[in-house]
Amino acid sequence: MKENIYSTLIYQLEETEKLGYNFESSWISYVLLEDRLLSILRSTGGEHLPNGNEIRMMGPKIGHIKTRMSTNEILRGHLEVANLIPRIEVWKDKRNVLMHSMADGSMSIQQIESDIAILAKDGTTLVRDFASAARRIKKHKK
Repeated sequence: MKENIYSTLIYQLEETEKLGYNFESSWISYVLLEDRLLSILRSTGGEHLPNGNEIRMMGPKIGHIKTRMSTNEILRGHLEVANLIPRIEVWKDKRNVLMHSMADGSMSIQQIESDIAILAKDGTTLVRDFASAARRIKKHKK
């Protein structure tokens, strides 16, 4: 079932990007990136905090992965090659700025549309790169 959902979302991501539905594309990218971060956490020690709570939100997931990279050569090797952690942090921050700017009026509609187009394109690339890295990390675990 998970594979079916994932492949459907990948298809929707590619279609929405092709059609220029940048808000939808960015939203799907966010969902898929969260999923790939979770997969990487599972493959490298688990997705739960010591108190048993699941690591939530993209920022803390990235933080835990960065911490694990300091002692996990395989993880570090697969994520540093494509500079994935800095790229996802920049993407996440841009997404957050856009989300807040849309409601508070600090950006024009034209600027939002321009920025969301870039965010969508970068998100699609990040999803592909993180999916590949997650597969390689999972393969090494086995």
